[in-house]
Amino acid sequence: MNPALKARQSPGDSRPDWIVSDTGKERQVVKTSNFEDETRKKREWEELDSVNGDLEQVYHSIGHSIMILDADHTILSANRATEKITGLTLSELRGKKCYEVMHSPDVSSPITSCPMEKMLSTGNVETVEMEIETLNGTFLVSCTPVFDENARLRRIIHITTDTSNIKKVEERLKQSESKYRQLVENLQEGIWGIDENAFTTYVNPRMAEMLGYSPAEMEGAHLFDFMDERGKADAQVKLKQRRQGKSAQHDFEFIRKDNSRMHALIETSPIFDDHQQYAGAVASVMDISKRRRAEDALKAERAKLKAYFENLPLSAFNVEPSGLISDCNIVAVEVLGYRHKSDLVGKSLIETVYHTNSHLKAGVLFEQCRNGQKIKNEILQICSASVEPKYALLHADAIYNNREDPEYIFITHLDITERVNTESALRSSEEEVRRSAYELSLRNRIAEVFLTVADEDMYAQVLSIILETAGSKYGVFGYIDDKGDLVVPTMSRMVWKQCEVPDKTYVFPKDKWGHSSWPQAIREKRTICLNKPSTIIPPGHIPIERHISLPIIHRDRVVGVVQVANKDTDYTPEDIDLLETMVSSIAPVLDARLNQGRQKEIRKRVEADRRALQEQLTQAQKMEAVGRLAGGVAHDFNNMLSIILGYSEMVLEELTKTHPNNEPLTEIHAAALRAKDLTRQLLAFSRKQVLTVKTVDLNTVVTGFEKLLGRVIGEDIDLKLFLSPEPLLVNADTAQLEQVLMNLAVNARDAMENGGVISIETTCVEQTREDAETRPGTVPGPYALLSLSDTGHGMGPDTVKRIFEPFFTTKGKDKGTGLGLATSYGIIKQHGGNIWAYSEPGLGTMFKIFLPLTTDRIEADSRTADKPKPVTGSSTVLIVEDEPTVRNLAGRILTHYGYTILELENIDQLEDVVGKYEGPIDLVLSDVVLPKMNGPEVYAEIRKHKPEARVLYMSGYTEEVITRQGVLNRGVRFLQKPFTVQSLLAKVREALER
Repeated sequence: MNPALKARQSPGDSRPDWIVSDTGKERQVVKTSNFEDETRKKREWEELDSVNGDLEQVYHSIGHSIMILDADHTILSANRATEKITGLTLSELRGKKCYEVMHSPDVSSPITSCPMEKMLSTGNVETVEMEIETLNGTFLVSCTPVFDENARLRRIIHITTDTSNIKKVEERLKQSESKYRQLVENLQEGIWGIDENAFTTYVNPRMAEMLGYSPAEMEGAHLFDFMDERGKADAQVKLKQRRQGKSAQHDFEFIRKDNSRMHALIETSPIFDDHQQYAGAVASVMDISKRRRAEDALKAERAKLKAYFENLPLSAFNVEPSGLISDCNIVAVEVLGYRHKSDLVGKSLIETVYHTNSHLKAGVLFEQCRNGQKIKNEILQICSASVEPKYALLHADAIYNNREDPEYIFITHLDITERVNTESALRSSEEEVRRSAYELSLRNRIAEVFLTVADEDMYAQVLSIILETAGSKYGVFGYIDDKGDLVVPTMSRMVWKQCEVPDKTYVFPKDKWGHSSWPQAIREKRTICLNKPSTIIPPGHIPIERHISLPIIHRDRVVGVVQVANKDTDYTPEDIDLLETMVSSIAPVLDARLNQGRQKEIRKRVEADRRALQEQLTQAQKMEAVGRLAGGVAHDFNNMLSIILGYSEMVLEELTKTHPNNEPLTEIHAAALRAKDLTRQLLAFSRKQVLTVKTVDLNTVVTGFEKLLGRVIGEDIDLKLFLSPEPLLVNADTAQLEQVLMNLAVNARDAMENGGVISIETTCVEQTREDAETRPGTVPGPYALLSLSDTGHGMGPDTVKRIFEPFFTTKGKDKGTGLGLATSYGIIKQHGGNIWAYSEPGLGTMFKIFLPLTTDRIEADSRTADKPKPVTGSSTVLIVEDEPTVRNLAGRILTHYGYTILELENIDQLEDVVGKYEGPIDLVLSDVVLPKMNGPEVYAEIRKHKPEARVLYMSGYTEEVITRQGVLNRGVRFLQKPFTVQSLLAKVREALER
């Protein structure tokens, strides 16, 4: 434990300065004055008072009378000892003069021996021992001044001590010192005491903690043990100053126990013994490492801002609230005709920068800005070394400090001398003056939009100003992108919904511009005005009564286009001049905006393309895996369904309708048919169904199916066709394409509960190498494009990503299987094509189907209603099937209808069954997938014995041995499992007759 503490004084001063050890070793602890630092540093008194509520108790428990006075002797506060010796309560004491309380209410001014009067003249602590009759005793009266940081007198501490009760006072003093020791031990600042040789005599816990030591580790250590060489040299100088009795505050760097550095703010004062000899020093230490790092970061940030400031392409000034220039950039120096910044810094902004013609206006604007108003687009005449006057467009804003006071005014000048001179030359009449002012306001409005509004809103706001100026209802404002295509971000949703052009888009590829006025204006780099209805517009476009198309040209290069339309009256030459003026002012700013965002956009586009390709690849791989699974499941189901369908159908033929088993057996048969459709859809999705492909005209497929589609979608939905004038020849299975159209139309119908429009369009397109890079699975070449769009509620991106997945549906329970679009996807893929979906909530949905074009000739459609042919027969049929149940079923059906049946389970039985059979075999009914050999290989072996035999293959899904990518090889006859009795008989009869 540290020994008890007592007071010591500085040379020539009666005030106590330090609390030191009473053991004679003079161990330094902490700086105080009278009873603590409060009397010399009001702020530290208040901080200590707020930290420990016990100080209030100490204040009132001290036996001395303590009063806080102002310079007019008025009592502001007093402790309870004062209440006791005066007989007045604390509330009665407040507001009275000290001499009225201490001497007599009849005393109207301080007495001659009053120590406070002397203190007011010397500024030092003054102490006087005097007889005070009204208090019946001799008292030691001390008056101590309290100054603020600006050395102004704030308060006087008036202490009255009853010298007859000194022991009691000393005891109270010891209690007070104990309280302050606890306070020092718990201070958040470090306290460090050293002796005359700079060895540590005391550190509080906070000081030791800051350096990573315990107090015991630091006590006795030399001050230099915690410094590097540079710190030691600096400390030598500071210690010399302390020996001379000087106090100081300064930054210092210490080395922690872990060798890290600590930046500290130190306030040190010397300690002198009873003989006025230097006994050491005490310091309060604050860790400012974080603040130093923050200051370094702030310096770096200010350096960056300074670089921006210096490199602005405009004249820029930092101006003090007083109006003096504190800084400017080199552009400002050059524009004003000076050589160095020093020619401007420190000078009056208004008198140095602005022409006398603009002094008054500049003064008003500066005052407005200083009072918190932002100044924009103000034109002032500025000083110049040239004879010709110069003008600037002024923007100004106040920059505030953390006290919300203006620290400086930031001002920029845009040199608009050329513009002002041009405008001045045009002011030959009152109308020209009005027009110039109007044009300037429009330019300023547009300039402000370009400078302050983000890209997604900028185009729409600029277009709004242009339409307002031109008195037009509709318009577009777009830019030319890096590919040379026109991008129009300004098409409003109202116009988008009104426009019924198929395949609407915001991007217009250059090779599809056509020959309307805006492409012509871009190509010829001239304005085109037409005051009559436009005829060169696509079907469904909003009617254009009259319009103006203006190319936006910068440095002889078209960077965009503006088109306004449907003014109530004809456009005039004045309208054209005004619009051309606006467009000319837009050109450089638009070009700058495009250049600024081009590199950023390229990076974003590359990353977006990469992500999109990865997503498409992942989706394609997932669809392929699901397809393989679906195909395998469908194959196994088809064999089982063949048994259910065949036997249920045979039994139903033998039962009367009144038989009790007729109804449940009919339900079994119907369920099997539904399961058959389900497996057919799974095979379609997995691209394992057999296609009967012919060369057809896609337009003919659509028109031939139009009536049926109309009946399916209902009368409240309009079906519109926009077909290519040229035939679009593709190799396709017509029935499968009709199934795709039906699936898409039904989905479109369900998305338009209150009616709407379904549009079907066909055209010829060329898929390029770029298209193949962005769309996995696309092969460059000519394609027939079939687009089907609706005006329904549309879909979000998350839904669009999953719509081709099997069993995914957004419809309610029992309203959809989720296989319609999956089936369509598989059919189009099996045709070697692609299908893509485009949709947005509230804007409807569009499906685009790409089918490869062919140069083959159109084949006649063989799907005619033939007369029913007899199902019975007498031919000999060899059934080759490794699945016993399917083999037995086919045998029973054919036997029942008169055919002679031979059965072959595998190739090992060939000699026993075929070789020994003496009669002819008319038909081989063979499964495609068999053990050891496939169907065609087994048939080849059979023909060695029975060359007259024909063949009919059957399978649950397509195999490449009889098809090519699902398309049946020419001349091959095929029966799809699961088969019914009638389908089997019909296919057998067809195979025997051809």
